[in-house]
Amino acid sequence: MKTLSLLCVRSLGLLTCLLAATLYAQEPELTELQVHAPVTAPKVIFAPQTQAWLSTRPEVTAAIWRGAWPPLHMGFEQTQFEGVAADYLGVIQAATGVRLKVLRFSTRAEARQALLQGRVDMLALHEVSEGQTGAITQSRPYLLNNKVIARRIGETRQPSADLAGQRLAYVGDDATGALLKQQYPQATLVRYANHLNGLTSLIYDQSDAFWADAIVAEYLIRMLYNNDIYIAGDATTTSADINFAVSDRKPQLLAAINDTLNALPQNDMKRITSRWGLGDHFVADRTPLELNQEELAWIENHKKIKVLLAASYAPLSFYDQNNKLQGLTADLLTILAQRTGLEVQILRSDSVSDMIDRLETNQADLIAALSIGDLRLNPTQYTRPYTVSPFVVITRRQSPVRDISELNGKRLAIPIGNPLSKWLQQQYPGVSLVSVETAAQGVELVSNGDVSASVHTQLGANYFIKHHFRDDLVISGMVGHNPARVGMVVANQDMPLKSIINKVLLEIPPEEFKTLSDRWRNHAAPAVASSWSTYKSSVYKVIGVALLFVLAFLIWNYYLQAQIKQRKKAESEREQLVEQLRAAKQAADEANESKSIFLASMSHEIRTPISALIGLIEMLRVRGGTPQQINDNLAVAHESAQSLLSLIGDILDLSKIEAGAMVLSPRPTRLSELLRSVHKLFEINARNKQLTFNLMIDVQDQHVLIDALILNQIIANLISNAIKFTDHGFVQLSLRQLPDNLESNLARYAVEVRDSGIGLDEQQKKAIFEPFVQVASGPTNVRGTGLGLSICARLTMLLSAHLSVNSELGNGSCFRLEFEAERTLLANEQGPTPPLAQEGMRLNILVAEDHAANRLLLCQQLEYLGHRAVPCDDGETALAHWEAASPPFDLTITDCNMPRMDGYELTRRIRTEEQSRGLGMHPIFGLTANAQSHIIQDCLDAGMTQCLFKPIGIEILTEQIYAVSTQIERQVKATRTNGGELEKLRILCPDAYGPLVEELINTNRQDAVRLSQLMLNKELKKISGLAHKIKGGAQLADAQNLIEACVQLESLVHLNDADACEEQIKKVTHIMLTLELQLLTTI
Repeated sequence: MKTLSLLCVRSLGLLTCLLAATLYAQEPELTELQVHAPVTAPKVIFAPQTQAWLSTRPEVTAAIWRGAWPPLHMGFEQTQFEGVAADYLGVIQAATGVRLKVLRFSTRAEARQALLQGRVDMLALHEVSEGQTGAITQSRPYLLNNKVIARRIGETRQPSADLAGQRLAYVGDDATGALLKQQYPQATLVRYANHLNGLTSLIYDQSDAFWADAIVAEYLIRMLYNNDIYIAGDATTTSADINFAVSDRKPQLLAAINDTLNALPQNDMKRITSRWGLGDHFVADRTPLELNQEELAWIENHKKIKVLLAASYAPLSFYDQNNKLQGLTADLLTILAQRTGLEVQILRSDSVSDMIDRLETNQADLIAALSIGDLRLNPTQYTRPYTVSPFVVITRRQSPVRDISELNGKRLAIPIGNPLSKWLQQQYPGVSLVSVETAAQGVELVSNGDVSASVHTQLGANYFIKHHFRDDLVISGMVGHNPARVGMVVANQDMPLKSIINKVLLEIPPEEFKTLSDRWRNHAAPAVASSWSTYKSSVYKVIGVALLFVLAFLIWNYYLQAQIKQRKKAESEREQLVEQLRAAKQAADEANESKSIFLASMSHEIRTPISALIGLIEMLRVRGGTPQQINDNLAVAHESAQSLLSLIGDILDLSKIEAGAMVLSPRPTRLSELLRSVHKLFEINARNKQLTFNLMIDVQDQHVLIDALILNQIIANLISNAIKFTDHGFVQLSLRQLPDNLESNLARYAVEVRDSGIGLDEQQKKAIFEPFVQVASGPTNVRGTGLGLSICARLTMLLSAHLSVNSELGNGSCFRLEFEAERTLLANEQGPTPPLAQEGMRLNILVAEDHAANRLLLCQQLEYLGHRAVPCDDGETALAHWEAASPPFDLTITDCNMPRMDGYELTRRIRTEEQSRGLGMHPIFGLTANAQSHIIQDCLDAGMTQCLFKPIGIEILTEQIYAVSTQIERQVKATRTNGGELEKLRILCPDAYGPLVEELINTNRQDAVRLSQLMLNKELKKISGLAHKIKGGAQLADAQNLIEACVQLESLVHLNDADACEEQIKKVTHIMLTLELQLLTTI
């Protein structure tokens, strides 16, 4: 009895423990519903009994279970429920007005059992394939789904439909495993705890295939494995659409869910799925392909089609090392077969010519990939293109080209029938085109050095270079005006097939097409099976063995010759050292001699004008003279000063050219005006020497793109020399256009400067373009620096032009400049020349200059121009004047180098003070006698507006100050205007006003059309947003009537008055048209 009692106690304890464990396992956890739905819940009118039931229910309980099911249930946080299913629950909660309570169970079975027991009202996750029992009813599906098989990209083993002998990964319970064992009896099943682990097992070869929902597989592949895994096809399973499961005791809840899902617009359902990275095909069921009777009859008579594919047209079509067809085109053919039921028979081809010949002789029905434009084919044979890629040029990495013209005299490979062939022959006749059967063959020719470059599509070029020629080849640039458009080609008698293919291509959703394209554009694809890739390992082995023999021979030969070289080296090193010392001494002597010649020349050239200046000024100071004598002396002094300034300019130009600091700045130029301005500049000099100075112009293309300043400097130097060395007779400047290639945009010109001067002998003609070479023959006593023609020669090289001379001693000279320039339509218009003595606004100018004479001269120049100048002798005094000035100075002119505080520091102090006071930066001009190029950058770095070089003439000073005064006048006028921001812009920046007005007009036109369209579609909310946008543009133009009309339109939208909105839109459109006419009159 005692033993029995003890046994009963033990049994009772065990039963209690089991019951407690069961209760603990079944205890669900309250989970927070996270809703991210980017839609508004629909307004649903429920049936009376449904609405009455909802009114009595404070909350509805939905069940989920542990474990992520992305993107339906993301499983980021154990205490939160988010994903597509959660978003749909959020829509249902908002539509019904009943709070949804979410409980999380341990397993799917526990959640389903809770629904059967009535502890929960519905299951948030359910598949149609799970079936409907008497106790559980299903809602309509809110996501379309099916089971698929995913595989690893680049899998070498041939897949089979029944997965025989392969490892099949899956996620699920025992029931799922039993179902898969029944469907794939010869496969080895491998269960994983979650979908992420199951999919990752493919990457690391822990499984051969993965069975999963299409929703889950597509989401995870797109997010994580787009370049590694792809969906190989559908599994042998019925539909697995996603819906809600509801207890049969809650028919009103089922009706409310179905009514809400039916009322939810399909576009809103697509927004929910797209928010989680899913395609539209999970919402809208793909409709059957719409084919007409002719197309259906063609399919009925052609169950199998023969398709030609290029064997090495990667990444569109190619065979990998396992002889398996790969590429974007192969994927499209698979889709074509699925959608039409056609059986595709692949015919392999190695060249474009072979494919075309076989298509024209009825050996095939279709070419799957070919650039549209092959001259041998009828354009109507092409389908719509399914990929577009620019044509590019591939070269060796160490020999890139910037333009096709650089390949003149070289070989360029191009596939037979390429649309660019004819264009290249016309535009670049100097390039030798080499026809190849395939683009891949052209790439290999470049790699082997047989051709200099090859034409390919950018898509194919990137693929080949990335996977096979990364270290050898490079894309040098684009070629041609039109990109390559790749499509399919049908035979002439198979036009219904063309329309069928076009319909299939149009049916593929853009996101699905992008996924297919990205897969072959980005992923690490298998190597292309070409002749090189097939035999390269064997070739490497043979080369390696040969190199070993050659290396052994070279080592032995090197050992034998080492002793001989060592003896010769000892003898030759001494001779080389002696020769190097001799060459170094000679170079030092030549450099010293060049320095002496330069200093002697410069000493003479500088002393001559300075002596004249000092002597003339001394004579004027001592004796004065008559007004005529004073004028003559001042004229000679001015001429001497100009000569000295010209000398310094020549030296600086020469140094800039030699240092490579002078660069071209091409701009639109009218050649005839440029020559007339140069002719007018030297007309007085020629008249003073009683020379006939003629100008002849014979050109057809007036406007060209060229560096006008450099061209002007070359011509001016040639004319100056001609006048200088001609005492009687004539000087003639001529410009004529030379014959050129009419198909080219480059025009050829010749500028000639003829004179009847002293001429040149043969020796002088050879040396005339060298620095410091001067002509000293004949009775003339003219001297110069000998730098002018040297500068001309070097500037000519910058222009890629040619300068030559034809002369005989005593019979004059003819200098001829030939150059090419690009034709253009317009030349730069010269701005208005500022008046010498300015009228209008009088500026208050602060002058800081430590040199008394320069300070006095500058102040007198400014006063002559009608401005008020405040002089200061250093930077500290100038800063004190600037800080105390009221009103502030309009302009500051400062010398860069001054005692106590230089111009750079003064500028920095003023800029800092302006920033602290919140003032705008007023213009500051720097003055310097240092003409080195870095001085300009130093001035700009310090904060100066402009850098002027001494001596500064009245013309330059007038031009610079005129620009300042003009801007100040514009600012004052803009401040005083009563117009809006657009009117202020017209005053301050006239150049920017026109484009802005045109953009405003175009925007208003588009908005007016958009308003009408929205009104037709009754989209009042969008009308309100568009009216707000139009109002912003109206505020810019200060159009008050349009602003008021837009405000009224927004108010009518809020009142939901469609008829009144339509009338108001007509009013707004009319006002916008009136505003457009007003704006057009101001441009």
